[in-house]
This record gives sequence, structure tokens and C-alpha cells, in this order.
Amino acid sequence: MKGRGIRFLLVAAMAALFILRHDDWLASRDIRVLGLPASLTWHVGLCVAATLIMVLAVAFAWPRGLDDDEPQGGDS
Repeated sequence: MKGRGIRFLLVAAMAALFILRHDDWLASRDIRVLGLPASLTWHVGLCVAATLIMVLAVAFAWPRGLDDDEPQGGDS
């Protein structure tokens, strides 16, 4: 059950990022954050969050035994 719970949370986080990527409320304003337009800063934050989610997905949701070096067939 532990693996299914983590996978569900990762899928939910990816879905949330997909919804949050729309920045219509920032596009029409001339606000600067850290010297960058607020919309660009928002997308930088989304890229960092997506990177962290993908690192967690590989660490916790990657299927075990998928990348073993030993061949599975009887050819050898």
C-alpha cells in the first residue's frame, strides 16, 4: 500500500502543477520579482517543482528490476 500511496501523491502533484502552470493573473501585470517579470519567476518555480517531483518519482515509484543488467531470456 505504501507504493500506491506515494504514486497517488506524485500523480496528484503533477496534476496540480499542470493546473498551476496557467498564470493569467500575472500576465497582465507589470510586477517584478527578483528582477524578473512575475510570470517568468512563476514558471521558474514551476520548473523547480517539476524537477523535484520527477526526482521523487524516480526514487520512489520506479519499478524494481526494470533496469537490471542481467538478460531475462535464455539466449546466453
